Amino acid sequence: MNENNSNNYQQPQHEQEPKELLWPPNGYVFEQESLLPAYCKPKICPLKSVTLEKLEKMQEEANRRMRELEEKERKEINENEEGNNLPRLLLDVRK
Repeated sequence: MNENNSNNYQQPQHEQEPKELLWPPNGYVFEQESLLPAYCKPKICPLKSVTLEKLEKMQEEANRRMRELEEKERKEINENEEGNNLPRLLLDVRK
């Protein structure tokens, strides 16, 4: 009996269920977005730590001092050798 009642009962046209319209002016437009990478500023990272840089500076300073001392010693040795050789040459010439 319910089937007969439901078939016989029809809604008037102005009372029919409203349909959703998917039309841009109605505001129901959806667009599928693809994920894009978000680029940010590159971060500058030191290649060497501060401690390592200090150690390298200390090593360079020590090497520089060693070179200066070696050069100074060479000059002194050369001066001493020249000073020792000159009197002998002079003595040899006088003889």
